[in-house]
Amino acid sequence: MFRIAASSCIWIVLTVSVDLVFESSPPHEAISAAPAPPASAAEAIRISRRELSFAMRGREASLFDVVIAQAQWDAMVAHAQDEAPNECCGYARMTDGRIDEVFRAKNLRASPYGYEIDPNALLAANDLDDEGHGVAIYHSHPRSPAEPSQTDINLAFYPHWRYLIVSLAGEPQVRAWRIEDGNVSEEEIVVE
Repeated sequence: MFRIAASSCIWIVLTVSVDLVFESSPPHEAISAAPAPPASAAEAIRISRRELSFAMRGREASLFDVVIAQAQWDAMVAHAQDEAPNECCGYARMTDGRIDEVFRAKNLRASPYGYEIDPNALLAANDLDDEGHGVAIYHSHPRSPAEPSQTDINLAFYPHWRYLIVSLAGEPQVRAWRIEDGNVSEEEIVVE
């Protein structure tokens, strides 16, 4: 009987000790410095937009259709046709769901079966995001529908960006998608 009570006491003491160790914060957290204030009002706005963007990632609902001018739609289709039979890729700057400007990028894979956007273009797209613009990545499917392949889904690392696919199978078609954690939802494209 004494041995059971003694082992129970040891178990209780160990449990309490382990709980106290894991509940306390590490010492370096207790003395951390406050973040430096923004150097300017513009930087404060940029920081707050970026924090809002990070906070909304994964939770933001589409409030707008993707609106694109006919000339920009034609430019993406022309890019796809110029690069065929390989896939093309590029990105677009957006404001409130409207594509303001389309930028061609180099497909480093130069392949009909996939794309790898040039790192400089990806950095430029990230800069647009940091500045508070919406971003869309586009690429083509020269011989298949404008629907995300499993590879496209696996490589969609920016859930708050839109993904446009230009299909050249039959009449050219452009479709827009949101891809988040493997979930794919289509968004309406309005061509003006």
